[in-house]
Amino acid sequence: MRVTVLAGATLWLVLAATTGFAVEIIEHPEVLPFVPFQVIVIWDTDVPRDSLVESGVDENYIHSSYDPAPTTIHEMSVPVFEFEVLYDFRVTSSEGGPTEPAVDYAWHDNSENFADVMFPTADEIVSGEVWLTATTTHPAIEVTYASFEVIPDDTGVPVFIGEDLDGADAVYNTFQPATTGDGWSAYWDSTMFPEGGYTVVATLDTWAGPFSATQHVLLDHTPPTPSLDWPDFGDRAYGVVFLQANGANDSFQCAFSKKKAKSIISFPTTSFVQTDYDFRGRPGSMMCHPTAQAMILWTNPKVRNKYTNDKRNKNKTEAFAKTLLVWDLARCKGTNSTGTNYGNARTGSRKVTKYVRGTQSGFDWSYTTWTGRTKIKKLKQKATQPKGRVKGVGLHLHRNSNPNATGHVVVLKKIDDNAKTDKNGRKYYDITITDPATGQDQTVQADANGNFTYNGQSVFIKGGFRFTGSDAAGSDSAPAGEDDWVLIGIDDNPLDGWSMDWDTGPEEPGLYYLKATTTQPDGMSGDDTTEVAVPAVGSMSDAKLQPDGMPVDVVGYFAVTHVAEDGFWVEAVDRSSGIRSTRTDVPISRDAIVEIKGSMTTQGFERMIEAVEVTVLQAFAPVSIPPLGMPNRSVAGGDLEYDPSVGSGQMGAPGAYGLNNVGMLVRTFGRYVGPVLTPTGWYHIIDDGSAIGILLSTEVMSYGDYVFATGICGLEESDDGSILPVVRARDADDVQVITLQ
Repeated sequence: MRVTVLAGATLWLVLAATTGFAVEIIEHPEVLPFVPFQVIVIWDTDVPRDSLVESGVDENYIHSSYDPAPTTIHEMSVPVFEFEVLYDFRVTSSEGGPTEPAVDYAWHDNSENFADVMFPTADEIVSGEVWLTATTTHPAIEVTYASFEVIPDDTGVPVFIGEDLDGADAVYNTFQPATTGDGWSAYWDSTMFPEGGYTVVATLDTWAGPFSATQHVLLDHTPPTPSLDWPDFGDRAYGVVFLQANGANDSFQCAFSKKKAKSIISFPTTSFVQTDYDFRGRPGSMMCHPTAQAMILWTNPKVRNKYTNDKRNKNKTEAFAKTLLVWDLARCKGTNSTGTNYGNARTGSRKVTKYVRGTQSGFDWSYTTWTGRTKIKKLKQKATQPKGRVKGVGLHLHRNSNPNATGHVVVLKKIDDNAKTDKNGRKYYDITITDPATGQDQTVQADANGNFTYNGQSVFIKGGFRFTGSDAAGSDSAPAGEDDWVLIGIDDNPLDGWSMDWDTGPEEPGLYYLKATTTQPDGMSGDDTTEVAVPAVGSMSDAKLQPDGMPVDVVGYFAVTHVAEDGFWVEAVDRSSGIRSTRTDVPISRDAIVEIKGSMTTQGFERMIEAVEVTVLQAFAPVSIPPLGMPNRSVAGGDLEYDPSVGSGQMGAPGAYGLNNVGMLVRTFGRYVGPVLTPTGWYHIIDDGSAIGILLSTEVMSYGDYVFATGICGLEESDDGSILPVVRARDADDVQVITLQ
């Protein structure tokens, strides 16, 4: 089969069957780049034998290299004759025995060069101290020395910047000990150079000879990049909002734009556990980077198809297909017994995606990276731009106690960037990660700077990687680009700073990106973005009608009906609606009149508010709301405009009658008939004969007792999957046992 791949050739290896000799290939063949048009094929056997490599296209093995000398370590130099061609290879160490289908393979980036400039990126606008770093395009190429120079566009005269004799790089191995550094790099003090275009030249001295790579950049000492300073990221916007940007003072205008943003960004992930994938001296405990990337790639059906039907996967099992994917990523990344270094992770992942593109029509995913401390603001941009193209995101975690030591890699599953406030008044954002160390999801509370606690350690996000492309069918789920930005206005007077008024009155509730774009007279431009919430302002019932993630301000006359350690319940004084809210640092007491600002979410089957601000209205006297009496069949009531696809409305109890009263203080009556187990613990059933029974969160009853039950109305799932109404007693006084005379 002849397949063209981008800037590379793939080499299939076929192992020899053994006849008459107990020969076992104990290390599967690997193909290493040597020089252009030549590779080295390496394999090991348990007893000394000869070495034969045959190669060709479409399994027509017309080329061969042979060494009759018996050895257990086989290393053969093999020519390749064309660029971007899929080559078939087979190896034999059985003195003429027949061959059989491959159980392993590797591939070779058959390009004219094996060096790559990682940073800066192509045509990046740079200034100040510029980090120059390069790597080889194959982790097996051993670099001994790196040098860097820049060539101005106007003179063409190279200027030496620096050299590096130590290529130790950042290592990701789940925080295990290892030597780390900044890779093959130098630092360019660009302040002494005139503005203009420059070509960065990196030369890597390797055992295969010297290789060079170039990258063109633009030096601008006053880059037209503003700082959009007001409103702050995550602020709430009401009425006419003042927008202000600073910097980029040599620009002649600043354009302010807006567009609607998703409040919750989520990605599919697959559960892989890194310790399941020991590979050639690489313990699974060190395999976080390839495992994390496999967790994203496996969500694509074309990747699943390629590895399920791989020649090495003789039984076509999913489990071994997953193993092959992780192993291929580890091999191409050069993952070793100490982990995966940053440079190899970048080049190796590109090889895997190129390989899948060469064998799966319509697969167009690509791999990119970013570096540096990452705030929530920047993470949201990386997870959403270009629109509709981001398919998965990995995060590089480092410990705040030792930022330059080894790191860990996790996969981003969800961002809810509605700001919330904890009991100590600290603002945070919920981020859900899928951890290759466990294969499990966990939600962490990150501050605006991207710091959070992971396994008891304070960590931060130090860059990451993304897979971008179209969906599995090969078409975008949404158009790329920024054509959905809507201009708010242009400020063409830099003398008083860059500013603009934005009237949020006509806007729909939700989260909005705001962007300030400054432009210099020479046409160069830069931008900065932030994000604000335009909340839905209204009653408690209005809030329940909003989807999950929608920012809301619940205003009106509401009293607290119950206070728990992790939240509290409020109810309209007219007893029309009730809802739960998380707590903040503001002391809350029963009967207090409050207002709540936050965002809507769903916990279990009940809507609730993730509070960012709770205000106790001291001017209003406390109000003790009496419970709303009802028969069992009316507890919870029917659905309230419930739409499970977006989480809006409120589910009722199946078969219940009347208006929805989930979240309200209610009272009902019945006879105790026994316990029932739910995912949150044991409840107790009372029955008045009008419905299947009500669950009570109390144990003050005996079988057969008749009771009045008061508490907060909610919903629970029984152990048989039934959804049942529940009355959550606030204390022992809420359940009154009735003595019949």
